[in-house]
Amino acid sequence: MRLLKLPSLEFEEFYDATPPYAILSHTWDKDEISFQEMTTRSRKTAAKDGFVKIARFAQAAISAPVKYAWVDTCCIDKTSSQELSYCINSMYKWYQESSKCYAYLVDVDNLDGLDSARWFTRGWTLQELIAPRDMEFYDRNWKYLGNKTTLKGKLSAITGIPEPFLLGRDLTQASVALRMSWACKRNTTRPEDIAYCLMGLFDVNMPLLYGEGKRAFTRLQEEIMKSSCDHSLFAWKAPRESRTTYRGLLAESPQEFFDSDDFYDRMTDHDSPYSQTNLGINLTIPLVPWPVAQQICRLPPGSAHEDKNFCIGVLSCFHGTRGVVGIRLERLPGQNQYARIDAHRLEFMDGAGFDPQSILVRQIPTIPPSHVTSRIHAFMFSPDLHSSHARLTDRFGILRRLPNEHGGASDILVQMDSELLGWGLQPKIFELYLTANTEKSKRYQRFLVQLKWDPMSGEYGLWASRTTPDKSGHEMPLLCSASLTGTREMWLDICSLQDGSPTFSVYLSLSTRLLNSQPVLAFQIFSRRLKETDSS
Repeated sequence: MRLLKLPSLEFEEFYDATPPYAILSHTWDKDEISFQEMTTRSRKTAAKDGFVKIARFAQAAISAPVKYAWVDTCCIDKTSSQELSYCINSMYKWYQESSKCYAYLVDVDNLDGLDSARWFTRGWTLQELIAPRDMEFYDRNWKYLGNKTTLKGKLSAITGIPEPFLLGRDLTQASVALRMSWACKRNTTRPEDIAYCLMGLFDVNMPLLYGEGKRAFTRLQEEIMKSSCDHSLFAWKAPRESRTTYRGLLAESPQEFFDSDDFYDRMTDHDSPYSQTNLGINLTIPLVPWPVAQQICRLPPGSAHEDKNFCIGVLSCFHGTRGVVGIRLERLPGQNQYARIDAHRLEFMDGAGFDPQSILVRQIPTIPPSHVTSRIHAFMFSPDLHSSHARLTDRFGILRRLPNEHGGASDILVQMDSELLGWGLQPKIFELYLTANTEKSKRYQRFLVQLKWDPMSGEYGLWASRTTPDKSGHEMPLLCSASLTGTREMWLDICSLQDGSPTFSVYLSLSTRLLNSQPVLAFQIFSRRLKETDSS
Protein backbone atom coordinates (compact mmCIF):
# COMPACT_ATOMS: atom_id res chain seq x y z
CA MET A 1 0.00 0.00 0.00
CA ARG A 2 1.45 3.37 -1.02
CA LEU A 3 0.90 6.07 1.62
CA LEU A 4 1.69 9.78 1.91
CA LYS A 5 3.91 10.60 4.87
CA LEU A 6 2.73 13.64 6.81
CA PRO A 7 3.46 16.50 6.66
CA SER A 8 6.02 16.12 3.83
CA LEU A 9 3.57 14.38 1.46
CA GLU A 10 6.34 12.06 0.29
CA PHE A 11 5.42 8.50 -0.73
CA GLU A 12 6.25 5.43 1.34
CA GLU A 13 5.26 1.88 0.38
CA PHE A 14 4.23 -0.87 2.80
CA TYR A 15 4.04 -4.53 1.79
CA ASP A 16 2.96 -6.16 5.04
CA ALA A 17 1.56 -4.35 8.05
CA THR A 18 0.65 -0.73 7.48
CA PRO A 19 0.85 2.05 10.08
CA PRO A 20 -2.32 3.93 11.12
CA TYR A 21 -3.49 6.20 8.30
CA ALA A 22 -6.25 8.64 7.39
CA ILE A 23 -8.12 8.26 4.12
CA LEU A 24 -9.92 10.77 1.90
CA SER A 25 -13.36 10.31 0.36
CA HIS A 26 -14.32 12.87 -2.29
CA THR A 27 -15.65 13.36 -5.80
CA TRP A 28 -13.18 13.88 -8.60
CA ASP A 29 -12.83 17.18 -10.44
CA LYS A 30 -10.79 18.14 -13.51
CA ASP A 31 -7.66 19.30 -11.61
CA GLU A 32 -6.93 16.11 -9.67
CA ILE A 33 -3.29 15.22 -9.02
CA SER A 34 -1.90 12.02 -10.51
CA PHE A 35 0.81 9.79 -9.07
CA GLN A 36 3.32 11.15 -11.57
CA GLU A 37 2.50 14.79 -10.73
CA MET A 38 2.76 14.10 -7.01
CA THR A 39 6.17 12.52 -7.54
CA THR A 40 7.67 15.41 -9.52
CA ARG A 41 5.84 18.15 -7.54
CA SER A 42 6.24 21.23 -9.76
CA ARG A 43 4.94 24.74 -8.99
CA LYS A 44 2.21 24.18 -11.55
CA THR A 45 1.12 21.06 -9.70
CA ALA A 46 1.11 22.82 -6.33
CA ALA A 47 -1.17 25.52 -7.73
CA LYS A 48 -3.88 23.07 -8.79
CA ASP A 49 -7.11 22.77 -6.83
CA GLY A 50 -6.48 19.05 -6.52
CA PHE A 51 -3.21 19.63 -4.69
CA VAL A 52 -4.81 22.22 -2.41
CA LYS A 53 -7.44 19.63 -1.51
CA ILE A 54 -4.75 17.08 -0.62
CA ALA A 55 -2.88 19.65 1.49
CA ARG A 56 -6.02 20.63 3.42
CA PHE A 57 -6.83 16.96 3.98
CA ALA A 58 -3.29 16.39 5.27
CA GLN A 59 -3.67 19.25 7.77
CA ALA A 60 -6.86 17.71 9.09
CA ALA A 61 -5.30 14.24 9.27
CA ILE A 62 -2.31 15.45 11.31
CA SER A 63 -4.72 16.46 14.06
CA ALA A 64 -6.22 12.94 14.11
CA PRO A 65 -3.37 12.26 14.94
CA VAL A 66 -1.83 9.99 12.29
CA LYS A 67 1.45 10.16 10.40
CA TYR A 68 0.22 8.78 7.08
CA ALA A 69 -2.60 9.40 4.63
CA TRP A 70 -4.05 7.84 1.48
CA VAL A 71 -5.73 9.61 -1.46
CA ASP A 72 -7.04 7.63 -4.44
CA THR A 73 -6.09 10.26 -7.04
CA CYS A 74 -2.34 10.27 -6.36
CA CYS A 75 -1.52 7.11 -4.38
CA ILE A 76 -2.32 4.78 -7.30
CA ASP A 77 -0.17 4.63 -10.42
CA LYS A 78 -3.00 4.37 -12.91
CA THR A 79 -0.62 3.80 -15.81
CA SER A 80 -0.12 0.29 -14.42
CA SER A 81 -3.19 -1.86 -15.07
CA GLN A 82 -1.89 -4.47 -12.63
CA GLU A 83 -1.56 -1.93 -9.82
CA LEU A 84 -4.93 -0.37 -10.62
CA SER A 85 -6.66 -3.76 -10.47
CA TYR A 86 -4.97 -4.63 -7.18
CA CYS A 87 -5.91 -1.30 -5.60
CA ILE A 88 -9.55 -1.37 -6.70
CA ASN A 89 -9.93 -4.91 -5.38
CA SER A 90 -8.37 -3.79 -2.07
CA MET A 91 -10.13 -0.45 -1.70
CA TYR A 92 -13.03 -1.54 0.50
CA LYS A 93 -10.57 -3.12 2.93
CA TRP A 94 -8.39 0.00 2.94
CA TYR A 95 -11.33 2.25 3.82
CA GLN A 96 -12.47 -0.24 6.44
CA GLU A 97 -9.04 -0.40 8.11
CA SER A 98 -8.37 3.35 8.08
CA SER A 99 -8.03 5.17 11.40
CA LYS A 100 -10.34 7.88 10.15
CA CYS A 101 -12.06 8.74 6.87
CA TYR A 102 -12.53 12.37 5.86
CA ALA A 103 -15.44 13.00 3.47
CA TYR A 104 -14.92 16.28 1.63
CA LEU A 105 -18.13 17.67 0.10
CA VAL A 106 -16.96 20.31 -2.36
CA ASP A 107 -20.46 21.53 -3.26
CA VAL A 108 -21.86 21.87 0.28
CA ASP A 109 -21.81 25.16 2.21
CA ASN A 110 -23.51 23.99 5.40
CA LEU A 111 -25.43 21.12 6.90
CA ASP A 112 -28.68 22.24 5.27
CA GLY A 113 -27.21 21.43 1.86
CA LEU A 114 -26.03 17.95 2.80
CA ASP A 115 -28.70 16.08 0.85
CA SER A 116 -27.82 17.87 -2.40
CA ALA A 117 -24.16 16.86 -2.34
CA ARG A 118 -22.90 15.23 -5.53
CA TRP A 119 -20.98 12.87 -3.26
CA PHE A 120 -24.19 10.90 -2.63
CA THR A 121 -24.74 10.26 -6.35
CA ARG A 122 -21.42 8.63 -7.21
CA GLY A 123 -20.81 4.90 -7.29
CA TRP A 124 -17.41 4.78 -5.60
CA THR A 125 -18.49 6.81 -2.58
CA LEU A 126 -21.01 4.14 -1.56
CA GLN A 127 -18.34 1.79 -0.22
CA GLU A 128 -16.47 4.81 1.13
CA LEU A 129 -19.54 5.62 3.24
CA ILE A 130 -20.16 2.10 4.53
CA ALA A 131 -16.67 0.70 5.09
CA PRO A 132 -14.98 3.17 7.53
CA ARG A 133 -15.54 2.79 11.25
CA ASP A 134 -14.76 6.45 11.99
CA MET A 135 -15.88 9.00 9.41
CA GLU A 136 -16.18 12.79 9.48
CA PHE A 137 -17.84 15.12 6.97
CA TYR A 138 -16.50 18.55 5.88
CA ASP A 139 -17.98 21.28 3.68
CA ARG A 140 -16.25 23.09 0.78
CA ASN A 141 -14.26 25.25 3.24
CA TRP A 142 -13.20 22.25 5.33
CA LYS A 143 -15.61 23.19 8.09
CA TYR A 144 -16.66 20.22 10.21
CA LEU A 145 -20.28 19.11 9.62
CA GLY A 146 -20.49 16.02 11.81
CA ASN A 147 -19.58 12.35 11.85
CA LYS A 148 -21.32 9.17 10.82
CA THR A 149 -22.85 8.68 14.26
CA THR A 150 -24.20 12.20 14.74
CA LEU A 151 -25.49 12.35 11.16
CA LYS A 152 -26.79 8.78 10.93
CA GLY A 153 -30.43 9.82 10.55
CA LYS A 154 -29.72 12.26 7.72
CA LEU A 155 -27.36 9.84 6.00
CA SER A 156 -29.91 7.02 6.16
CA ALA A 157 -32.66 9.26 4.76
CA ILE A 158 -30.46 10.43 1.88
CA THR A 159 -29.03 7.04 0.90
CA GLY A 160 -31.74 4.57 1.90
CA ILE A 161 -29.18 2.60 3.91
CA PRO A 162 -30.51 1.48 7.33
CA GLU A 163 -28.61 3.08 10.20
CA PRO A 164 -27.18 -0.19 11.60
CA PHE A 165 -25.34 -0.87 8.33
CA LEU A 166 -23.97 2.67 8.29
CA LEU A 167 -22.56 2.07 11.76
CA GLY A 168 -20.85 -1.24 11.17
CA ARG A 169 -23.38 -4.08 11.17
CA ASP A 170 -22.14 -7.13 9.23
CA LEU A 171 -23.20 -6.65 5.60
CA THR A 172 -24.02 -10.35 5.22
CA GLN A 173 -27.11 -9.59 7.32
CA ALA A 174 -28.39 -7.42 4.46
CA SER A 175 -29.87 -9.33 1.53
CA VAL A 176 -28.15 -9.11 -1.84
CA ALA A 177 -31.13 -7.17 -3.21
CA LEU A 178 -31.00 -4.66 -0.36
CA ARG A 179 -27.31 -3.97 -0.94
CA MET A 180 -27.89 -3.63 -4.67
CA SER A 181 -30.69 -1.14 -4.02
CA TRP A 182 -28.23 1.18 -2.27
CA ALA A 183 -26.49 1.66 -5.63
CA CYS A 184 -29.58 2.00 -7.84
CA LYS A 185 -29.40 5.81 -8.04
CA ARG A 186 -25.62 6.11 -8.23
CA ASN A 187 -23.53 6.70 -11.33
CA THR A 188 -19.99 6.14 -12.52
CA THR A 189 -18.08 7.70 -15.39
CA ARG A 190 -17.26 4.35 -16.97
CA PRO A 191 -19.98 1.68 -17.24
CA GLU A 192 -17.72 -1.04 -15.85
CA ASP A 193 -17.12 0.87 -12.62
CA ILE A 194 -20.73 0.46 -11.44
CA ALA A 195 -19.80 -3.20 -10.96
CA TYR A 196 -16.23 -2.72 -9.73
CA CYS A 197 -17.27 -0.22 -7.06
CA LEU A 198 -19.61 -2.82 -5.51
CA MET A 199 -17.12 -5.67 -5.12
CA GLY A 200 -16.34 -4.79 -1.51
CA LEU A 201 -20.00 -4.72 -0.47
CA PHE A 202 -20.29 -8.38 -1.51
CA ASP A 203 -16.77 -9.44 -0.48
CA VAL A 204 -15.83 -10.62 -3.96
CA ASN A 205 -12.83 -10.03 -6.18
CA MET A 206 -12.54 -10.09 -9.94
CA PRO A 207 -10.15 -8.79 -12.60
CA LEU A 208 -10.78 -5.41 -14.18
CA LEU A 209 -11.62 -5.57 -17.89
CA TYR A 210 -12.28 -2.04 -19.07
CA GLY A 211 -14.07 -2.20 -22.38
CA GLU A 212 -16.47 -4.99 -21.40
CA GLY A 213 -19.27 -2.53 -20.60
CA LYS A 214 -22.38 -3.98 -18.94
CA ARG A 215 -20.81 -7.44 -18.93
CA ALA A 216 -18.92 -6.31 -15.80
CA PHE A 217 -22.15 -6.22 -13.79
CA THR A 218 -23.05 -9.71 -15.01
CA ARG A 219 -19.63 -10.95 -13.87
CA LEU A 220 -20.19 -9.33 -10.48
CA GLN A 221 -23.45 -11.25 -10.03
CA GLU A 222 -21.78 -14.48 -11.14
CA GLU A 223 -19.08 -13.95 -8.49
CA ILE A 224 -21.75 -13.29 -5.85
CA MET A 225 -23.44 -16.59 -6.73
CA LYS A 226 -20.24 -18.50 -6.00
CA SER A 227 -20.49 -17.70 -2.29
CA SER A 228 -24.19 -16.95 -1.76
CA CYS A 229 -27.49 -18.82 -2.07
CA ASP A 230 -29.54 -15.65 -1.60
CA HIS A 231 -32.38 -15.70 -4.15
CA SER A 232 -32.98 -11.98 -3.69
CA LEU A 233 -30.24 -11.59 -6.31
CA PHE A 234 -33.03 -12.46 -8.76
CA ALA A 235 -35.65 -10.15 -7.17
CA TRP A 236 -35.21 -7.17 -9.47
CA LYS A 237 -37.57 -5.37 -11.82
CA ALA A 238 -36.83 -3.84 -15.19
CA PRO A 239 -38.16 -0.29 -15.50
CA ARG A 240 -40.42 -1.48 -18.32
CA GLU A 241 -40.46 -4.69 -20.35
CA SER A 242 -43.07 -6.06 -22.74
CA ARG A 243 -44.42 -9.52 -23.24
CA THR A 244 -42.10 -9.84 -26.23
CA THR A 245 -38.89 -9.44 -24.21
CA TYR A 246 -37.20 -12.51 -22.74
CA ARG A 247 -34.71 -12.10 -19.90
CA GLY A 248 -32.52 -14.30 -17.76
CA LEU A 249 -32.26 -14.28 -13.97
CA LEU A 250 -29.50 -11.67 -13.73
CA ALA A 251 -30.11 -7.93 -13.80
CA GLU A 252 -28.50 -5.57 -16.30
CA SER A 253 -27.54 -2.91 -13.73
CA PRO A 254 -28.13 -1.89 -10.09
CA GLN A 255 -30.89 0.41 -11.38
CA GLU A 256 -33.11 -2.66 -11.76
CA PHE A 257 -33.02 -3.09 -7.96
CA PHE A 258 -34.73 0.28 -7.49
CA ASP A 259 -37.69 -1.37 -5.72
CA SER A 260 -35.80 -4.09 -3.82
CA ASP A 261 -35.03 -2.37 -0.52
CA ASP A 262 -37.36 -4.55 1.57
CA PHE A 263 -36.37 -8.06 0.46
CA TYR A 264 -34.98 -10.70 2.79
CA ASP A 265 -33.34 -14.06 2.26
CA ARG A 266 -35.63 -17.01 3.09
CA MET A 267 -33.43 -20.05 3.50
CA THR A 268 -35.36 -23.23 4.31
CA ASP A 269 -34.44 -26.85 4.93
CA HIS A 270 -35.49 -27.68 1.38
CA ASP A 271 -33.37 -25.07 -0.36
CA SER A 272 -30.72 -26.31 -2.75
CA PRO A 273 -27.77 -24.43 -4.24
CA TYR A 274 -27.96 -22.90 -7.69
CA SER A 275 -25.15 -22.87 -10.22
CA GLN A 276 -24.03 -21.01 -13.31
CA THR A 277 -23.55 -22.88 -16.59
CA ASN A 278 -22.64 -21.79 -20.10
CA LEU A 279 -26.38 -21.65 -20.92
CA GLY A 280 -27.76 -20.00 -17.82
CA ILE A 281 -28.55 -20.77 -14.19
CA ASN A 282 -29.60 -24.15 -12.81
CA LEU A 283 -31.79 -23.92 -9.73
CA THR A 284 -34.52 -25.83 -7.93
CA ILE A 285 -37.64 -23.83 -7.11
CA PRO A 286 -41.41 -24.41 -6.91
CA LEU A 287 -43.27 -23.64 -10.15
CA VAL A 288 -46.86 -22.46 -9.82
CA PRO A 289 -49.03 -23.11 -12.92
CA TRP A 290 -50.54 -19.97 -14.35
CA PRO A 291 -54.23 -20.68 -13.58
CA VAL A 292 -53.32 -21.35 -9.95
CA ALA A 293 -50.99 -18.35 -9.82
CA GLN A 294 -53.81 -16.07 -10.91
CA GLN A 295 -55.75 -17.05 -7.80
CA ILE A 296 -52.82 -17.01 -5.37
CA CYS A 297 -51.44 -13.68 -6.60
CA ARG A 298 -54.93 -12.19 -7.06
CA LEU A 299 -54.23 -11.39 -10.71
CA PRO A 300 -57.08 -10.12 -12.87
CA PRO A 301 -58.78 -12.94 -14.80
CA GLY A 302 -58.05 -13.23 -18.50
CA SER A 303 -55.07 -10.87 -18.27
CA ALA A 304 -52.48 -13.20 -19.63
CA HIS A 305 -50.85 -16.62 -20.09
CA GLU A 306 -53.66 -19.06 -20.59
CA ASP A 307 -50.95 -21.39 -21.86
CA LYS A 308 -49.36 -24.35 -20.06
CA ASN A 309 -45.90 -22.93 -20.82
CA PHE A 310 -46.41 -19.99 -18.44
CA CYS A 311 -45.86 -20.20 -14.68
CA ILE A 312 -44.61 -18.37 -11.60
CA GLY A 313 -41.22 -19.37 -10.21
CA VAL A 314 -41.18 -19.04 -6.41
CA LEU A 315 -37.90 -17.63 -5.06
CA SER A 316 -36.44 -18.31 -1.63
CA CYS A 317 -36.80 -14.70 -0.53
CA PHE A 318 -39.63 -12.56 0.72
CA HIS A 319 -40.83 -8.98 0.90
CA GLY A 320 -41.13 -7.48 4.35
CA THR A 321 -44.89 -6.92 4.09
CA ARG A 322 -46.10 -8.61 0.89
CA GLY A 323 -44.92 -12.22 1.20
CA VAL A 324 -42.79 -14.61 -0.82
CA VAL A 325 -41.43 -13.32 -4.14
CA GLY A 326 -42.22 -14.90 -7.49
CA ILE A 327 -41.13 -14.19 -11.06
CA ARG A 328 -42.96 -14.92 -14.31
CA LEU A 329 -41.40 -17.64 -16.44
CA GLU A 330 -42.10 -19.14 -19.85
CA ARG A 331 -40.99 -22.60 -20.82
CA LEU A 332 -38.79 -22.78 -23.93
CA PRO A 333 -38.16 -25.71 -26.27
CA GLY A 334 -35.72 -28.05 -24.58
CA GLN A 335 -35.85 -30.03 -21.38
CA ASN A 336 -36.89 -27.81 -18.45
CA GLN A 337 -35.50 -24.63 -20.00
CA TYR A 338 -37.17 -21.33 -19.14
CA ALA A 339 -36.82 -17.59 -19.69
CA ARG A 340 -38.03 -14.76 -17.50
CA ILE A 341 -40.86 -12.72 -18.99
CA ASP A 342 -42.58 -9.54 -17.85
CA ALA A 343 -39.39 -8.53 -16.09
CA HIS A 344 -41.04 -5.29 -14.96
CA ARG A 345 -43.19 -7.32 -12.55
CA LEU A 346 -42.69 -9.33 -9.37
CA GLU A 347 -45.46 -11.43 -7.85
CA PHE A 348 -46.11 -11.94 -4.14
CA MET A 349 -47.80 -14.94 -2.52
CA ASP A 350 -47.97 -17.10 0.58
CA GLY A 351 -45.62 -19.56 -1.12
CA ALA A 352 -46.60 -22.95 0.31
CA GLY A 353 -47.80 -26.23 -1.18
CA PHE A 354 -45.77 -26.66 -4.37
CA ASP A 355 -42.93 -29.13 -4.85
CA PRO A 356 -39.57 -27.78 -6.06
CA GLN A 357 -38.48 -28.59 -9.61
CA SER A 358 -35.02 -28.41 -11.14
CA ILE A 359 -34.95 -26.03 -14.10
CA LEU A 360 -32.50 -24.10 -16.25
CA VAL A 361 -33.22 -20.40 -16.79
CA ARG A 362 -31.43 -19.18 -19.89
CA GLN A 363 -29.46 -15.99 -19.30
CA ILE A 364 -29.50 -15.08 -23.00
CA PRO A 365 -32.59 -16.88 -24.27
CA THR A 366 -32.64 -17.98 -27.89
CA ILE A 367 -36.22 -17.59 -29.03
CA PRO A 368 -37.27 -20.06 -31.75
CA PRO A 369 -38.89 -18.67 -34.93
CA SER A 370 -42.05 -20.65 -34.18
CA HIS A 371 -42.77 -18.53 -31.12
CA VAL A 372 -45.47 -15.97 -31.72
CA THR A 373 -43.65 -13.28 -29.79
CA SER A 374 -40.70 -13.24 -32.17
CA ARG A 375 -42.82 -12.11 -35.14
CA ILE A 376 -43.68 -8.53 -34.34
CA HIS A 377 -42.24 -6.69 -31.34
CA ALA A 378 -43.63 -3.21 -31.75
CA PHE A 379 -45.22 -0.65 -34.02
CA MET A 380 -43.00 2.15 -35.22
CA PHE A 381 -44.46 5.39 -36.55
CA SER A 382 -42.44 7.65 -38.82
CA PRO A 383 -44.34 10.94 -39.11
CA ASP A 384 -42.93 13.55 -41.46
CA LEU A 385 -43.66 16.42 -39.10
CA HIS A 386 -41.35 18.93 -40.75
CA SER A 387 -42.99 18.97 -44.17
CA SER A 388 -46.40 17.78 -43.08
CA HIS A 389 -49.56 19.23 -41.64
CA ALA A 390 -50.46 15.88 -40.12
CA ARG A 391 -49.89 14.64 -36.63
CA LEU A 392 -50.46 11.38 -34.79
CA THR A 393 -52.11 11.20 -31.41
CA ASP A 394 -51.73 7.78 -29.83
CA ARG A 395 -54.73 6.85 -27.75
CA PHE A 396 -53.55 3.71 -26.01
CA GLY A 397 -49.89 2.81 -26.51
CA ILE A 398 -46.70 3.93 -24.82
CA LEU A 399 -44.56 6.21 -26.97
CA ARG A 400 -40.77 6.31 -27.12
CA ARG A 401 -38.90 8.55 -29.54
CA LEU A 402 -36.11 7.09 -31.65
CA PRO A 403 -33.56 8.98 -33.74
CA ASN A 404 -34.68 9.20 -37.36
CA GLU A 405 -31.96 7.74 -39.54
CA HIS A 406 -32.88 10.16 -42.34
CA GLY A 407 -32.96 13.24 -40.12
CA GLY A 408 -36.02 15.34 -39.44
CA ALA A 409 -38.70 14.23 -37.03
CA SER A 410 -38.03 11.40 -34.60
CA ASP A 411 -39.52 8.00 -35.20
CA ILE A 412 -41.97 6.93 -32.53
CA LEU A 413 -41.81 3.38 -31.19
CA VAL A 414 -44.95 2.00 -29.55
CA GLN A 415 -44.03 -1.03 -27.49
CA MET A 416 -46.61 -3.82 -27.31
CA ASP A 417 -47.66 -3.59 -23.70
CA SER A 418 -48.76 -6.87 -22.11
CA GLU A 419 -51.03 -5.35 -19.49
CA LEU A 420 -52.63 -3.05 -22.03
CA LEU A 421 -53.18 -5.42 -24.92
CA GLY A 422 -53.54 -8.75 -23.15
CA TRP A 423 -51.41 -11.84 -23.49
CA GLY A 424 -53.69 -14.07 -25.50
CA LEU A 425 -53.49 -14.70 -29.21
CA GLN A 426 -56.24 -12.26 -30.12
CA PRO A 427 -55.51 -9.62 -32.78
CA LYS A 428 -53.82 -6.50 -31.45
CA ILE A 429 -55.22 -3.11 -32.49
CA PHE A 430 -53.71 0.36 -32.16
CA GLU A 431 -55.96 3.36 -32.78
CA LEU A 432 -54.68 6.80 -33.69
CA TYR A 433 -56.12 10.08 -34.86
CA LEU A 434 -54.78 11.82 -37.93
CA THR A 435 -55.62 15.50 -38.19
CA ALA A 436 -54.37 18.81 -39.56
CA ASN A 437 -51.59 20.24 -37.42
CA THR A 438 -52.72 23.89 -37.53
CA GLU A 439 -54.50 26.28 -35.22
CA LYS A 440 -57.57 25.79 -37.41
CA SER A 441 -57.38 21.98 -37.17
CA LYS A 442 -60.90 21.81 -35.74
CA ARG A 443 -62.15 23.00 -39.11
CA TYR A 444 -60.90 19.93 -40.92
CA GLN A 445 -61.91 16.30 -40.96
CA ARG A 446 -60.04 13.83 -38.83
CA PHE A 447 -59.22 10.22 -39.55
CA LEU A 448 -59.41 7.35 -37.12
CA VAL A 449 -56.56 5.05 -38.12
CA GLN A 450 -56.44 1.45 -36.89
CA LEU A 451 -53.37 -0.74 -37.18
CA LYS A 452 -54.18 -4.38 -36.61
CA TRP A 453 -51.89 -7.38 -36.18
CA ASP A 454 -53.02 -10.99 -35.87
CA PRO A 455 -50.37 -12.99 -33.94
CA MET A 456 -51.84 -16.32 -35.02
CA SER A 457 -51.59 -15.74 -38.76
CA GLY A 458 -48.94 -13.03 -38.75
CA GLU A 459 -51.22 -10.88 -40.94
CA TYR A 460 -51.37 -7.17 -40.41
CA GLY A 461 -53.30 -4.33 -41.96
CA LEU A 462 -54.28 -0.69 -41.80
CA TRP A 463 -57.81 0.72 -41.73
CA ALA A 464 -58.83 4.36 -41.78
CA SER A 465 -62.19 6.12 -41.55
CA ARG A 466 -63.09 9.80 -41.64
CA THR A 467 -64.56 11.29 -38.49
CA THR A 468 -66.35 14.52 -37.72
CA PRO A 469 -67.48 16.03 -34.41
CA ASP A 470 -71.16 15.89 -33.55
CA LYS A 471 -72.98 18.66 -31.71
CA SER A 472 -71.70 17.39 -28.36
CA GLY A 473 -68.11 17.47 -29.58
CA HIS A 474 -67.70 13.68 -29.77
CA GLU A 475 -66.07 12.12 -32.80
CA MET A 476 -68.55 10.29 -35.04
CA PRO A 477 -67.25 8.03 -37.85
CA LEU A 478 -68.49 8.86 -41.34
CA LEU A 479 -69.54 6.21 -43.79
CA CYS A 480 -66.51 6.55 -46.01
CA SER A 481 -63.55 4.38 -45.03
CA ALA A 482 -60.53 2.73 -46.57
CA SER A 483 -58.39 -0.27 -45.72
CA LEU A 484 -54.95 -1.41 -46.72
CA THR A 485 -55.02 -4.66 -48.64
CA GLY A 486 -52.44 -6.04 -50.99
CA THR A 487 -50.09 -3.06 -51.38
CA ARG A 488 -50.74 -1.86 -47.81
CA GLU A 489 -50.51 1.78 -48.79
CA MET A 490 -53.05 4.50 -49.56
CA TRP A 491 -53.72 8.20 -50.00
CA LEU A 492 -56.43 9.87 -47.90
CA ASP A 493 -57.81 13.37 -48.29
CA ILE A 494 -58.44 15.61 -45.28
CA CYS A 495 -61.30 17.91 -46.19
CA SER A 496 -62.44 21.25 -44.89
CA LEU A 497 -65.58 21.04 -42.75
CA GLN A 498 -66.52 24.47 -44.05
CA ASP A 499 -66.95 23.66 -47.73
CA GLY A 500 -66.09 19.96 -47.97
CA SER A 501 -63.21 20.54 -50.36
CA PRO A 502 -60.01 18.46 -50.02
CA THR A 503 -57.23 20.45 -48.34
CA PHE A 504 -54.54 17.89 -47.48
CA SER A 505 -53.70 14.60 -49.13
CA VAL A 506 -52.10 12.14 -46.74
CA TYR A 507 -50.04 9.08 -47.67
CA LEU A 508 -50.11 6.07 -45.35
CA SER A 509 -48.09 2.86 -45.63
CA LEU A 510 -47.46 -0.19 -43.48
CA SER A 511 -44.54 -2.60 -43.80
CA THR A 512 -42.17 -4.70 -41.72
CA ARG A 513 -38.59 -3.75 -40.92
CA LEU A 514 -35.87 -4.70 -38.46
CA LEU A 515 -35.06 -2.58 -35.44
CA ASN A 516 -32.15 -3.82 -33.30
CA SER A 517 -32.44 -7.18 -35.14
CA GLN A 518 -36.10 -7.56 -34.12
CA PRO A 519 -39.07 -7.19 -36.48
CA VAL A 520 -41.40 -4.24 -36.09
CA LEU A 521 -44.35 -2.92 -38.05
CA ALA A 522 -43.27 0.36 -39.62
CA PHE A 523 -46.10 2.84 -40.16
CA GLN A 524 -45.09 5.78 -42.36
CA ILE A 525 -47.00 8.97 -43.03
CA PHE A 526 -46.48 12.17 -44.97
CA SER A 527 -48.84 14.71 -46.45
CA ARG A 528 -49.05 17.40 -49.08
CA ARG A 529 -51.21 20.52 -49.23
CA LEU A 530 -53.72 20.52 -52.06
CA LYS A 531 -54.64 24.21 -51.84
CA GLU A 532 -54.19 27.21 -49.60
CA THR A 533 -56.62 27.17 -46.67
CA ASP A 534 -59.09 29.97 -46.07
CA SER A 535 -57.47 32.49 -43.74
CA SER A 536 -60.78 34.08 -42.69
